[in-house]
Amino acid sequence: MVLKIKVMTKREQLRQLHSELYKFIESEYPQADMFDEGQYMDINFFSDGIGDNSVSFHKSRLTLDCLDWSSDEVKEVVSKLEDKFDWVKK
Repeated sequence: MVLKIKVMTKREQLRQLHSELYKFIESEYPQADMFDEGQYMDINFFSDGIGDNSVSFHKSRLTLDCLDWSSDEVKEVVSKLEDKFDWVKK
């Protein structure tokens, strides 16, 4: 019997990581709105419509960025996501 092991390409690995993050956000933060902007995924965790409360996920660098003057709630969400997903660069 021969076992075939599929080696994932870098692109496939990134897609899997993205999918894990998106599924987690959808389950833990159902009120969050996600907008695909190509290289970035803009995520608004609070429905107040204020851009200061959004987070940008850079898909190739694997970083989560928020503004310095974002609310404490947004900064806490970013911190939780960085702790949950050890592959997210801080």
